[in-house]
Formats: sequence, structure tokens, C-alpha cells
Amino acid sequence: MDDIPLLCALPEESNGRLALWIPYFGGTKEDGARTLRRFAQAGFIGVGIDPWQHGDRATSESPGEFSAGVFAAFRSRMWPILGRTTLDAMRVIDWADELHGVGSRGVVACGVSMGGDIAISLAGADRRVARVTAIGSSPDWTRPGMEHVDRRGVIIDQGSPSFSGQWFYDRFDPVSHLGAFTRDLELTFEVGTADTHVPPAGAAEFLERLEAEHPCESRRIRIIRHPGLDHTALVQNVGIRERALDWLLAPEA
Repeated sequence: MDDIPLLCALPEESNGRLALWIPYFGGTKEDGARTLRRFAQAGFIGVGIDPWQHGDRATSESPGEFSAGVFAAFRSRMWPILGRTTLDAMRVIDWADELHGVGSRGVVACGVSMGGDIAISLAGADRRVARVTAIGSSPDWTRPGMEHVDRRGVIIDQGSPSFSGQWFYDRFDPVSHLGAFTRDLELTFEVGTADTHVPPAGAAEFLERLEAEHPCESRRIRIIRHPGLDHTALVQNVGIRERALDWLLAPEA
């Protein structure tokens, strides 16, 4: 779709709704092929996207160089990935709405780790998104206390944002735009209590502030805590992902 690489799964009988898959850091749309088939089997038009600088639009760096470079300058390099992919996801919804009229029926989105961060930001930016499940993700782009995923106890120096990174943060960071979540919305955070890479406190503080500052009876947000799971164990747990998808694709209440 324009310059955004997509992978689509079409249902035999459509319910007229769109389900988005947004990959984790370093992942691609193809990594979500099984999830897209789940979407289609449930009647959704399933669409997976390559985040900016991922998959078919990856940089010329090797995967190892790319990962090291992003985490060496997290706010300068990660924030533009989060922001540009949020914008891309909105464009994909526009495209699917023009073709299939899905926007009026409610869009659902699923993401793991970075992909969940983007899905949460998308829900704040686009009111067509009705339900989101985020696994090992945070609504706080600053991720206070974030440690290296493979070096427990070593906190990442996130550096300063680039101008474009700050621009995206100022527009899409969920904790900076709590009022955008005062509407009909279902959002589930799947967090690991031992996750020090994407600390679970981010989701808890987001929900606490949201309820205190912007109460909304029609909004339903829940945090499912998985005792003892660190980031890797959480995002690689097939059972957790399957149950999260069951909830995401369930008929509307």
C-alpha cells in the first residue's frame, strides 16, 4: 500500500472488520503469518505491516548492527520507528476502509513488545481502533528503568531524542495524551512481573492516572500479570499469545 509493505489474509466470510498485526522489534509481517490466518478464520480481514526500517524496508545494516544502533540511541532511533509506524497503521486503516468499509465497524490491533507499543499509540491516535491487545509492551515511550533484554541489571542509557523523535513523541506517546483514551475502548496489557526490559509498572501507572484524571465508564482496560516471567519468556509464550488472540477476536459484548 503505497510504500508500506503488507501481508494480508482474507476470510471466506468477512465480518466487515479489520485486524492489524504489528511485529516486535526486529520482526516482520511474515512473522505474523499464523496470527493473520487466525484473524481470517474469525472473519476479520487480517493485515500485517512491516514497521518502519523493518522487513522489506530494512536499513542496509545487518540485524545485529541495527539492533545495537537503536538501543545505543533509543530515543533518537526508536521513537521515530514508533511514530512513523503509528502513522503508517493509520494509513493502512484508511486504505482498508476505502476498499471494505471497515472503519465504521471497529478495528482491532495486536502487537508484541515494540508492536504493542505502536498498537497502544494507534488506539490513542485513531478512534476507529476499538480493541487492542499488547504483549510485553508499554504505554510509556520513555520506559523508565529499562534494562538490556539479555543483560539483567544493566540499565539502558536512552540518550536524547532527535528532532523528529521528539516530534513523534509529542504527538503519539500515550502517557502524554491520556485524554485520547477517554472513549469506548477495550485494551489488554499482558505483562511479566519479572520483565525488566519493558517494566510492567508502565501499564499500571498509565491505568492509575487514566482512571484518576479521565474516568470513563465505557472504557475497559485490564492488566494481566504473569508471575515470574521476564520479557523473553513472556513474548515467546505461545499459550499467552493464543489466549490474548481469543480475547481480541471474540464477538463484541
